[in-house]
Amino acid sequence: RRLCEQCKRLSAEEVQPMAERIRSLGKEIVDLDTYVRLNYMGFQMLTEKFDACLGISGSPLFVSGLHCEPFCNIRFDDILILLGLAWARWRSAQAPAEQSKDATWKPPESFIRNTSKYWVQPDKVVLLKTRIVEHLPYLIFGASQSEQEKLLEPFAL
Repeated sequence: RRLCEQCKRLSAEEVQPMAERIRSLGKEIVDLDTYVRLNYMGFQMLTEKFDACLGISGSPLFVSGLHCEPFCNIRFDDILILLGLAWARWRSAQAPAEQSKDATWKPPESFIRNTSKYWVQPDKVVLLKTRIVEHLPYLIFGASQSEQEKLLEPFAL
């Protein structure tokens, strides 16, 4: 939140160091995702070994309960929206007269869909999203950037 607020009032020489700070936040998000995945797999392997030693099958119950734990229940999409807003503010600080922040994206009347699909390993999805959001805005259909900024409120997440 503080980083996004600081992007509002950047001078020309402060733009590049702020980009590095936003990039480092993206790396922290990727590290957090890796941490969650490794801990989940670690708990799963520990409970399977425990079951093998005792000859019982309690690991499915324990692993299903992990989804309710706070460290496994992180909403990465909300964090990525905030990262996208930081990049959007950085882009607007770099080229201030480009577009209005209250502009809501409207789909064109007609278009030809041309898509390419790629396979991404599940543990690399958050990394890919942080890299994409650096170059493209996080589009929430029907929401302007000012409406998305309401997510910056401390208790919105």
